[in-house]
Amino acid sequence: MAGTFSFSLSDIEHIISNTNNMVLGISKVMSVYYSEKKSQPEAIVATDPFTPEEFNEYIIDNNTLAQIEKLRSQDITFDWYVPEDIPFFAETKKIKQLDVFDENNRHILMITVKNEHDNKNDLVFYYFNKNLSNFAPSESENYLSPANKIAIGSMLYKFANLMAEISRNDRRALKSYNSNIRNIVNSLKKSVTENEEHHTNFYNALINFVNDALQELSAKSSRYVFELSESARMKLKDYQGEFKALNKIIKTAAVFAGNMNEGLAGKTVIIEDYHIDFGDSLQTEIQPSVRMDESKYDKTIILLDRLEEAAKVVKQKKLPLTGANVGKACKPPISAPAISDALNKHRARIKTVMVNYKDRWSTIRNDFKPLVNLLTSRASDDEILSRQA
Repeated sequence: MAGTFSFSLSDIEHIISNTNNMVLGISKVMSVYYSEKKSQPEAIVATDPFTPEEFNEYIIDNNTLAQIEKLRSQDITFDWYVPEDIPFFAETKKIKQLDVFDENNRHILMITVKNEHDNKNDLVFYYFNKNLSNFAPSESENYLSPANKIAIGSMLYKFANLMAEISRNDRRALKSYNSNIRNIVNSLKKSVTENEEHHTNFYNALINFVNDALQELSAKSSRYVFELSESARMKLKDYQGEFKALNKIIKTAAVFAGNMNEGLAGKTVIIEDYHIDFGDSLQTEIQPSVRMDESKYDKTIILLDRLEEAAKVVKQKKLPLTGANVGKACKPPISAPAISDALNKHRARIKTVMVNYKDRWSTIRNDFKPLVNLLTSRASDDEILSRQA
């Protein structure tokens, strides 16, 4: 999900997703860890490229769970296993005195990471090749020596626990930061008084669409369940864009809300109105900067506002204040003839408005020739214009 922090994943998921940054050639990774979201141990299996989207849940039966819980409680940093000794595949047998062939078959590395929620070990099983091909091109059957395995196990144990500690430190820092942000938001946020209900088909379909999107995000998240607040529902009443664009908006809001939720109790993230940003997807009607008694002058005032803003841009760029340059600076751009046509159509009302607001639109009033010429028209014309206004 774009915009998420690395620690938005659980520690173990973050560690597994960095498998290829730790050592190349791992064929598979399996893990058992305590899920904060589910409040119980959970198992996952991952293969290259080890991205969270590729993680698959592994169902643990009660007999296997008992063995795993025993293993999670042991004081151990790392160990190497043969496949038959992994609880996922067979009951753990008493370890016999190993001969050299048994040692060669021990190519599965288990490292532990202390879980901060239940204080037991989370377990990560890395499936190595039996020979040295994980670390260098090798076509021989040279096996990893016991000394190799101790060095590799120690390195990956330290690397994984370092990643977990960095994630936790960043999570604590964000928790403190978010606490300050929430205080600011709460002090500025106005109480929402609108409680009217919209029963239109579009609004109902929109809310159902958003709820479906949040259910999908909740299912994919390892930590949170996302829900809309009433204030967010009220804000969505103003949405007039396409559902495709709304899907991206809601995903971005969920990331924002999830990040701000760090440090709060509970696993439900409430998406508030201020988490949702419509951006350019919601077009609002342009309002005139001033008002006359009659609404018929609104379009004239909006025209003058638009030309004034464009003229200021042209002057800042130190360009001549011509119709062509002002037209290019307008949003959206218009041609010089279109400006002249608009001024002619509004000329009577322009004179009336500019007489009433002598301190406004100073740039175009003094320096924009098409408007200056209109304002300095002959007195005989003014009588005609006044009747038109």
